[in-house]
Amino acid sequence: MRILIVDDSKAMQVIVQRSLVKLNIPNLEIKFAFNGTEGLDLARSWEPELVISDWHMPEMSGLELLDALNREMLGIRVGFVTTETSPERKSEALQKEAAFVINKPFDSQTFISVLAPLIEMMVQTKLKATEQALEQPMESAQPSRIKLPLASSIQKTLTALSQQSVSVLQRPTEALSEHWLPAVVGLFVDHQSKVVRGICVIDLEATSILGGILTGLAQNSINQYIGDRNVPKKIVGSLERVFEVLSATLTDTVHHRDLEFKSMTSINTDMARLEALLSRGNTHRMDIEISVANYGQGKMILIGS
Repeated sequence: MRILIVDDSKAMQVIVQRSLVKLNIPNLEIKFAFNGTEGLDLARSWEPELVISDWHMPEMSGLELLDALNREMLGIRVGFVTTETSPERKSEALQKEAAFVINKPFDSQTFISVLAPLIEMMVQTKLKATEQALEQPMESAQPSRIKLPLASSIQKTLTALSQQSVSVLQRPTEALSEHWLPAVVGLFVDHQSKVVRGICVIDLEATSILGGILTGLAQNSINQYIGDRNVPKKIVGSLERVFEVLSATLTDTVHHRDLEFKSMTSINTDMARLEALLSRGNTHRMDIEISVANYGQGKMILIGS
């Protein structure tokens, strides 16, 4: 989850950052801005899911930042951590759909009690949107609109991301089995239309290996998760980074640009659903074997429409 902290105090930026880390948010990314103007520019380019802002700042206040984000309809939630205590001003912010207002100074428990349910609600909303997108057909006027990458391109991308020597081989298409589950599914969309044009499915072994490496787990822990067939949320969440870099390898040949990673979900036990997902019309498929020395191997499937 991408969170932008906007505050003209470096010390307060650090305090808010430390409080966020205590929430154990999967795949947390944090960036900083020192005033509303910087925050607005960064929100436009980086597209965070949540902005935590001070109220009183030079150049552009936190309330002015909220107004600007609302005008541009970027769909970004905004909350305040502020010394502003006026009930009228706080009411104004909430009427403008601020997610919360926390007064400075605050303790860790207060911060967690406000942010934890909000973060959980945002995660569930995103998951529901992904589930709905999976039920929609992949639209395509041409079966070969999306150009799938070479195995060598995927290998280079995953090696750079993981800082490990990753081997990637394209394999013949094969029937799925229960051994794939639980699987992680990533959705990729056209940047302009937001229509789903690509799907990536990663099996249990590849999820454990790639996610385990990205979260710094030892080999024996990764092997244990594979043996238990139960992968922690933190490892699954880290695969967002895998999908984000893979999006740069999926090319829309009509608009001549890369696809954009939208969201991800897990398919834990529903084999029929996974099979239906991979058998959609007007698509082409690439089956891949991923291996890392001393960690094992797993499988991935890419689909383009």
